[in-house]
Amino acid sequence: MMAHVAEASEASGRVLYVVEPGSGDIATSAQVASQFAAAFNAEIETVIVNTDALERAKALPVSAWCPLREDAGEEIGDPGTVNSLLHMHQLRTIERAARRQGVPVFHTAVAGELIDQLDGLCLSRGPWNVVVLSRAVYEASGQSASAIFANVSGATGIVVAPTRVAYEAGPIGIVVEDAERLPAMLRAASRLKGLCGRVHVLVAADRRKEMEELEAHVRLVTANHRGLVMEPASPVLGVAGALDETLRALKTSFIIARLGGTLLPTARALARTVSIAQAPVLLVR
Repeated sequence: MMAHVAEASEASGRVLYVVEPGSGDIATSAQVASQFAAAFNAEIETVIVNTDALERAKALPVSAWCPLREDAGEEIGDPGTVNSLLHMHQLRTIERAARRQGVPVFHTAVAGELIDQLDGLCLSRGPWNVVVLSRAVYEASGQSASAIFANVSGATGIVVAPTRVAYEAGPIGIVVEDAERLPAMLRAASRLKGLCGRVHVLVAADRRKEMEELEAHVRLVTANHRGLVMEPASPVLGVAGALDETLRALKTSFIIARLGGTLLPTARALARTVSIAQAPVLLVR
């Protein structure tokens, strides 16, 4: 499915920016979502999910509900699509970030479970949908990403952002764990490298023989790729976080990696890697 994201001819893709409960300051993730969308000539659709509890609170006589003013509709859409001042502020944040990148943005408010709503949204339009989580990475981010991949068939990839991006002009880092995913990851990186012009490839394997075979395949496939650097590799030997310091030292601006693989086997590993590298990660299936 990552191949769809990488194809230059796919001009109708979409970044689904999920405004999660407890997101707080979303400036970094909004910037990441906008840069990603710009790199792929995509549009952004923000998704706000109203839970049942929230809907019940709206009906209480003592509840104070602050919809958007009518005169704000031109900037951030129909006042009926947003249900609080917090959401209004968040949508303005993503709109400002998208405007700086020249990216179209619109908003959707839905009621129900997030996973169910994302599944329906991804099936309704395409041809590809990358989900960006608004909340800065924490341990539950990996659990959310796993749940999305397991239950939302139309989610092509998921982007998780750090609290801040330390090296906006740094190289793109690809962590390759199998030959099958390599071509699509390279095509995605070629679009993202417009941010910096460089792509670094790291081979991740537990055993030396596997690492050497995979590295030979990578060199063969990437022989004609310009601006691509193969990083020296050693077997990770099953050690969680073995490549975290390497990614940090590379000062990556974006990382492409597999969720549930050698680099990111667990939710905790994802949170640790993103926090140490201080770079957003595009997670692939």
